Amino acid sequence: MTARLTAAAAAVIAACVVPEGAAQPPTRPPNLPRRADPPAAPLTGILRAPEWRHGSARPGTLPGVPDYAYTAAHPVRPAVAVLSLVRVPAGRIAGAAPLPEGTHPAQMYQLPVARMQADHCFLSRVAVALHDDGSYNLSFRADQNPRPGGDSPALPTEFTEGPRLTQQTGQLKRNLFLVRVRGYAGSGSVTGERPGPDLGRPAVWELAVEPFWVPNGEPYPGFVSGRSEMVRRYFEYIDRVEVEFTYR
Repeated sequence: MTARLTAAAAAVIAACVVPEGAAQPPTRPPNLPRRADPPAAPLTGILRAPEWRHGSARPGTLPGVPDYAYTAAHPVRPAVAVLSLVRVPAGRIAGAAPLPEGTHPAQMYQLPVARMQADHCFLSRVAVALHDDGSYNLSFRADQNPRPGGDSPALPTEFTEGPRLTQQTGQLKRNLFLVRVRGYAGSGSVTGERPGPDLGRPAVWELAVEPFWVPNGEPYPGFVSGRSEMVRRYFEYIDRVEVEFTYR
């Protein structure tokens, strides 16, 4: 009996021995899940899909930005800029005491337009005064959806012809106004001549007015004063100012 078992075992072992040069059996059963290594990618902040950790996805190209027509969350508002007329000395009141020796009269800068408009927002009555000690004064009126009549900066035809000014913006309770003033040197001669369109004007002073809210239909009278070392240094050279404004 023992001899028979030994012979049977030897036959089984002989059957399992693979002759030299024959194809070898796989070292592990086929179709078992194996971990797939994700492809190398630069550190661009793109996260790989979690399937890579389990080996259930095939290697491929990492996704990029879809070809969608993206728009900014805060659209850019139109900015309006107007260059002033050539400066003129401020007229003194009759009977006023003369200026101290060596003191120059204040220089006035007025815009050649009565109003500046960006959509439903207006800036009007803009004037700038500069003094030789570096002090400055800026005055203006700001309106958001101005009401018709009186001294409104909006023209009467803007309320009677075509779509009303407030058709798409009447629901806005207020807007934030942003105003900047720049002083230029070498902008032109005192006769009013202006340099060619390709010639730059050196800006020697800039004032960023603190943003302010303008309520719907309520005029906002603005007056800003201060002192700037750049105004004092370039007082003799600032021949024009530029006023720029936009809103949010």
